[in-house]
Amino acid sequence: MPPLPYLGAGLVGLLLAAPLSAAPLLLESGSISYRIDPDTLAISVGEVPVSAGQAARQVDQLQQDAQHISWYWPAQETRVEARLDGEDLLLTLSSDGPRQLGWYSLPKNQTHLSMAFGEGSRFSVRDSDWLGYVGDELATLDTHYDLKLPLWSQDAGKLTYSWILQSPYDNQLSFTRKGGRLQLIASHEFNHFNPAPLVVRLHVGDDWLAGARRYREWLQAEGTWQSLADKFARIPAGRRLIGASHLYLWGDALLDRQDVTNWAALQAKITQKPEWLKSFNAEEREALAATAPQIWQQSQIMEGLNRLIARQLPLSTQQGPATQGKVLALRQQWVKSQFGELLVPQARWGQGLSLPVIEALQQAGLRKLWLGTPQWTAALQQDQAIAAAKRAGYLVGSYDSYDTAIPPGSNDTWLTAQIPPELGKRCAIIEADGKPRPGFGGEGVYLNPGCTLPFAKERMSELAKASAINSLFLDVDGTAMASSDYSPAHQQGSAAMIAARNARMSWVGERLGLVLGSEDGNALTSKPLMFAHGIQSWGFGWTDAAMRKQAKSPYYLGKWWPDEAPQVFFQPARLKPRYLKTVFNPADRLPLYQAVFHDSVINSHHWLLDNLKFPAIREDRALLSLLYNTPPLVNLSRSTLKSRLPELVKLDAQFAPLHEALWDKALVGFRWRDGAGKVQETRFSDGSRLVANFGKSSIQIDGHKLPGRQLLVALKGQPVTLLKI
Repeated sequence: MPPLPYLGAGLVGLLLAAPLSAAPLLLESGSISYRIDPDTLAISVGEVPVSAGQAARQVDQLQQDAQHISWYWPAQETRVEARLDGEDLLLTLSSDGPRQLGWYSLPKNQTHLSMAFGEGSRFSVRDSDWLGYVGDELATLDTHYDLKLPLWSQDAGKLTYSWILQSPYDNQLSFTRKGGRLQLIASHEFNHFNPAPLVVRLHVGDDWLAGARRYREWLQAEGTWQSLADKFARIPAGRRLIGASHLYLWGDALLDRQDVTNWAALQAKITQKPEWLKSFNAEEREALAATAPQIWQQSQIMEGLNRLIARQLPLSTQQGPATQGKVLALRQQWVKSQFGELLVPQARWGQGLSLPVIEALQQAGLRKLWLGTPQWTAALQQDQAIAAAKRAGYLVGSYDSYDTAIPPGSNDTWLTAQIPPELGKRCAIIEADGKPRPGFGGEGVYLNPGCTLPFAKERMSELAKASAINSLFLDVDGTAMASSDYSPAHQQGSAAMIAARNARMSWVGERLGLVLGSEDGNALTSKPLMFAHGIQSWGFGWTDAAMRKQAKSPYYLGKWWPDEAPQVFFQPARLKPRYLKTVFNPADRLPLYQAVFHDSVINSHHWLLDNLKFPAIREDRALLSLLYNTPPLVNLSRSTLKSRLPELVKLDAQFAPLHEALWDKALVGFRWRDGAGKVQETRFSDGSRLVANFGKSSIQIDGHKLPGRQLLVALKGQPVTLLKI
């Protein structure tokens, strides 16, 4: 169809009420032309269909000029506008009332989809593993939460067509199978929480990262993107993240088995007091009776002893960190008075966050680290370890969360969920049926972040002051998880709820000056964050019984025990073939998130899936992280230093110099250097390049021999070097 003649400025072409089969209309910008069917909203770029649209609808009030088309669907009470913005096409859909409106479907000619379920994936719509993962397990996605970037791209091996949701809320992607092919439909819900128009940008590019780069440009133009350099200028301690590996230090009990200097005397003293023995279970009592307890028996004795200490001076769960810190100090005094002569000096007590662990990290040559504690109790009772870590240049962060409230007495070990009952009742998210939304794992209730903000500010301030931490990991807020809240006291939709999450995170930096991290680091919650966990390896198989429940399964991830090194974090595991393909196969991965946020948010793995969790793919994961220039994450405890610290040292030595060179550079390019995705290249804004060979055979790259399982490093102004994984 030839281009329509330009008919002058303002409103020009006018068609009165049109039949269902309104003729396709054309908008042209430079070399790109968009063909749009008003009745179905099917769209083609040139002769290439990019959306098959929806069922035909009656069209009314059709208008067009050279840059703009608009029309009305009377049966749906919806106005549609399509206009050019440079070489992009902007679609705007406005509704006169609440409704669910489908507007897009994937055409049959498109063979691949690219989406950020985590960092990013590109996959064939006919791949059987992806059909199972996306079509069966994911099935329906909310674009503001389930996608870490509110966009998707499609291609058939040539140009890439990207749909960028400038209105990211209340959108749903639905996947189904048909004829061995993945089907995709997009719809939007107009509701009284969010009556605003839906605005979608269609961008045409010539490589797989084109849509992500365009989204980055749009965020920057909107003022919702901030560089790490600007974040560090506001909070200089954030610079400690440059080149830093990330560790979770497990075990927050007061004593470790390595703190005991005289086992025989300790055993005798405990067994002489029947009231103390009540805190020990049968296995622990057997260990107490051993003449020379083995290491595993020593650990059992310490389990019982730490339980005894906690029962002597119970922690008040309804009190804040300051009061709990005083109780923990009293525990230390009691232990010193009862067992002091049988233990190492008090300053050296502890499991995960402890002076011996900090010293071991320093002696291993680790210059920069982020250290996280899964419970704030470790930080409250380890002031000397925190001081030593800070002197070493490390960041020490406590875990905190304000997402779930549970009833008093239901789970006293879940400290962050101990929200005052009145507040939990008043701030509970209410669903459309009038019932509170069940909290994490079905316990308690989920909380409205805006409603709990005053309490969160008070408790976070108290925690920072009582513990002297210089970082904070605020769970859930960075995921952009949100829903409609029907509570009469705080009715709001997803957009308002995410704004409240951003307000809470921003306050941490602005008022407390802490280096802030959170889960995921979703695009919509990225601005207040310096780091996040959960993009490089994201949660999967949440309902898979073989992974989560069946202890005899070869794919079982592990129990949430023992406290000092829970199996689910430390026990090596195997991967089902489906996840080996869809989550971890380098040829199915794409650095979409890094193309937007590499120099804005430092991102690593989910803490359930650290670098050592899956031995069979340890090298691939390490190489992929180097290629994307993202930090390793390792779970560590005092008892696992010997086995895990050497692995961490190796990962850190490879990552730190690269990140120190590239942390403030944008990731601007990505390509395969072979035909199968075994050799991949990332390019950064200063011209630096990294090339990873995931294969076993050597390959020639730009005049250099690149052996298998190695990384070619071509930093700006430096000689080319090789890194062996």
